[in-house]
Amino acid sequence: ETGQTVVLDEGDATDVTVPVMMRDGRPQAVVGVTLKNDAAASRDALVAMATDIARSVEAALAAKQM
Repeated sequence: ETGQTVVLDEGDATDVTVPVMMRDGRPQAVVGVTLKNDAAASRDALVAMATDIARSVEAALAAKQM
């Protein structure tokens, strides 16, 4: 509803929910990505990776709608 990315720490994983398919400033869908925590990657890095994945899914969905 808020149009903001939601990040939840789930023990050994980070769950990121990214709003996508924006129309009139509101998301039409969300993409949920769960990444296993890695000692080499910070929380911010995991969120960035999850956001990139969500944007790729969004682009694939948009291409299918054409």
